[in-house]
Amino acid sequence: PDVTAEAERSWLFDGPSYAWNEDGTSIAEINYSQGLLEGYSYYYHPSGRLWKKIPYSKNQIEGVLETFKKEGDL
Repeated sequence: PDVTAEAERSWLFDGPSYAWNEDGTSIAEINYSQGLLEGYSYYYHPSGRLWKKIPYSKNQIEGVLETFKKEGDL
């Protein structure tokens, strides 16, 4: 793909996007629809357990944001 500044303006996230830490552990799964946050985004503790579950609709939080302790408790 083209990575020039001009090309960046046309980039559009669509579908899930993933992030990992330096150890290769998943730290986030963020869902997009045509460049907008859409559906649930998930963030993880360093242990790999779910930390946050955030519902989005057209780039806005819509619904109940859930935050979990390291032990898994809501």
